[in-house]
Amino acid sequence: MLDRVRNFVTTQRRLDGSFHPLAKHLHAVVNSPARSSERHSPPLTLFQIHPETRDTFYRMHQLMYMTLSVPPSQKPAKFAAWSDWQCSATQYNPTAWPGLLVRFGKLATFQPVKFARTCTIFPNMAALVTFECAAMLRHAMALVVEGVGLDDLVPHGQAELSLEWLDIRPPSVLAFALDDAPFHKLACYASVHIFLSAVPNLDAFVSEIRTCLATAIRSSRAHDRVFLEPYHATYGLARCLDKAIALYEKLGQYDKALILLQELLATQVLRHKRGSWYTRLAINLELHMKQPHEARAVCEQALADCHVSPADRKDLVRRHLRLTKAAVATENEVTAQFPTHTINGRPLNRATGEKSRFIGYDDEGCSVEELVLQHYKLDGWHGTHHEGSQFRTLLGLLLWDVIFMESIPDVFQTPFQSRPLDLDARYADTFYNARAAAIDDVLHTLRLASRKDLCARLAATWSAHEGTQCALVNWEGFSLKYMQLMAVGMGGRALADLIDVWVKHLETSGLPDLFMLRVKWQGATGPDYAMELVDGDMKCVDIAAWCAAGSDEAPMDAMLEQTVEAQFVEVKGPRDRLSDTQIVWLERLNAARIAAVVCYVQEPKKAPVAATSKKRTKKADAAVGKQSTTDKSNPPTKKSKRIPPPHVPIEIFDY
Repeated sequence: MLDRVRNFVTTQRRLDGSFHPLAKHLHAVVNSPARSSERHSPPLTLFQIHPETRDTFYRMHQLMYMTLSVPPSQKPAKFAAWSDWQCSATQYNPTAWPGLLVRFGKLATFQPVKFARTCTIFPNMAALVTFECAAMLRHAMALVVEGVGLDDLVPHGQAELSLEWLDIRPPSVLAFALDDAPFHKLACYASVHIFLSAVPNLDAFVSEIRTCLATAIRSSRAHDRVFLEPYHATYGLARCLDKAIALYEKLGQYDKALILLQELLATQVLRHKRGSWYTRLAINLELHMKQPHEARAVCEQALADCHVSPADRKDLVRRHLRLTKAAVATENEVTAQFPTHTINGRPLNRATGEKSRFIGYDDEGCSVEELVLQHYKLDGWHGTHHEGSQFRTLLGLLLWDVIFMESIPDVFQTPFQSRPLDLDARYADTFYNARAAAIDDVLHTLRLASRKDLCARLAATWSAHEGTQCALVNWEGFSLKYMQLMAVGMGGRALADLIDVWVKHLETSGLPDLFMLRVKWQGATGPDYAMELVDGDMKCVDIAAWCAAGSDEAPMDAMLEQTVEAQFVEVKGPRDRLSDTQIVWLERLNAARIAAVVCYVQEPKKAPVAATSKKRTKKADAAVGKQSTTDKSNPPTKKSKRIPPPHVPIEIFDY
């Protein structure tokens, strides 16, 4: 398409047949001497493109880079009224596209792969147009969630469920109203803008999306490539309704939220969201609609659904047990299956709703995670707080060839992909089944690998692909030596067991907050460069300094003979509890024989105030030679409760 546009512009002719030098005239305007006297330096030139032409190029960019997530744009401002949202929803939102950034040297190269296409993402023009119209509606709904106040969503007096809202009428958006009849693409795009500029409130907006989704589901056909689901119109429309459910719950309109949840569960769209939809439906039925029997039936239906994730299933099992008045596991029983320990912290604030802050070991304010890192550092541990980023990087390096296999059909659609389309928790079954043999080969190799083999495998991948974009790998955040220490600390067999679980779920949400490494130096002597980085008392290596040193100054071979330990630590501050996703990952890590503990940080309890008699008088106090309790001229000095420094009162339990 771009080549055709370029050829068209460069071959334009006048009426007499001569070429029209558009490029020459454009350069003449830009470099005009008259512009040198303007206030801008260098001179500023602005070009206004016709809206329809601009939108055409915008859609071309979407098609070219659609397999990558759109770069985050500026967070929208709060809208003073619904009409302000309408103006913003119909405006063009410029974004920086990956391909242009590559041209300007802002991004590294992408992994070159050969495309094995067996089908097209959009089987016909109607599928493309409905997808783009659904994307426009999804963008508008995102602006509603971010910028419109709750008071402006539904006019006063219209909060009740109405027959008009329940009735599903034919859609007014042209792309979904014409079925398979021929239509003009630009007219379809214009109808979306017309609808957004005229829709009066949230109810009307949601009602239109419901009708569009019902129409799109009837006209769509089943596709064996489930990872192409995000490029169907039904995906974007279902996402809109998912956001609308949360809005209605905030507004207290649970009857409307119930209807949307039931309608979404009746479809096969967004199967990865089904667990959360079942949970929301059960909560609304039990707590807000006072229908516990219906809530229990929803839980039973959810537990029979194979698409419910392990974390959602745990929550639904607990809810079902409680609704059936069975014994419910207490929090202590849930956490007792994992190694735990508790430390005391000196709090800076105890306000409800605020994140806990503590006085660190250096007497500076810190978060609860930083406090635990300082506590472990006293025992020679080197910790990082990256929410699983280092683990994902290690997975990407070990599975690089599996991720970028070229024999898997349709998972690579453009040259600007940092991952195959099925490398997603929503399509974990598809990812694993298509690569089961290659994954088993990697796992077999890891189980038999020595420490030296693990380091060599990581070094080979690092040197061959450093800087190449991969959705899992963070090249700037971690060094090769750190990745090698991480693999050595966990061991090849444990890594293989953990990867075997991960490739079947493809999600890292819930991984413990901290990852810890400790290297104990064996022997009293060693190379000079090594002994300079070893603590004299604990014989622990300064891992940060080791990783920062060059390979010549601190070679990795010297570390292979030492004791390398690794563990994950989930941090819980006061009033925090483990989530279901965190429990799932703690179970997975312990099943793989990788140390994973829960560290609770507690605030010191206040000492009980001694009871004093209220019948004491000045005369009684004077009789015993004590100061009067009501004399404020010379008040007694109040003894403050002394909180010892954190390195003294550490209490360790079950560690």
